[in-house]
Amino acid sequence: MSATIFKLIPEDVHFVPDKGNVEQVRSYLVSIFPSATVSVEQTEEIQFVDQGENFVQIACPNCDAVLDLKWWHNAMDSAWQSAFKELDVQLPCCSAHSTLHDLRYDFPAGFSRLIFEIENPEEEVRTEHLRRVEQLLGCEIRMVNARY
Repeated sequence: MSATIFKLIPEDVHFVPDKGNVEQVRSYLVSIFPSATVSVEQTEEIQFVDQGENFVQIACPNCDAVLDLKWWHNAMDSAWQSAFKELDVQLPCCSAHSTLHDLRYDFPAGFSRLIFEIENPEEEVRTEHLRRVEQLLGCEIRMVNARY
């Protein structure tokens, strides 16, 4: 049986909130999704937060060209060498500069040191939930909708 996991990550890859803010967000998510498994992972190193089986494609944020997966894998390998501290890339389609985090992942994905996971909620995560999490954390967030 597959699992649906909504992963909430800060838009700022390097963002590290106060522990109190993290606990406020965790408590809020538990109150909104009481039947779901809510967890928090905070690490010293940046990690790739993927969408699992929901992966479709990756596009350039500048010219919208669909990016070749071999190019992306090579860029990921290079970024992995720096423990994802260096995410800058020059895009092969239009030579624009961007980051691996800012590519247009379909479904969304990204990089973070902090992940809030909501596993198999009975209802969807709504915009007002995301805005409240942003208020409690003090930063913009991105939702990664993963299926495994």
